[in-house]
Amino acid sequence: MRRALDDQAGQIAARQHGLITRRQALDVGFTADSIQSRRRSGRWVTVEVGVYRLRGAPASWKSRVLALCLALDAIASHRTAA
Repeated sequence: MRRALDDQAGQIAARQHGLITRRQALDVGFTADSIQSRRRSGRWVTVEVGVYRLRGAPASWKSRVLALCLALDAIASHRTAA
């Protein structure tokens, strides 16, 4: 089961520049404790409140912008979106 959850997190993160939100993780079956465990172990790194980058995913300008959008439930526009 744990492996299946990590696979699901990886699939979500693959579509989002290596990121997953707390809400997305909870929706696929992670518990608050399992999220915290991944953060403590370094498998997930907090980028913004409620947004995590999976270990091994590169930090980039695009991932930083998306992390802000996910955390704030916002969109990027103009030059940033381009």
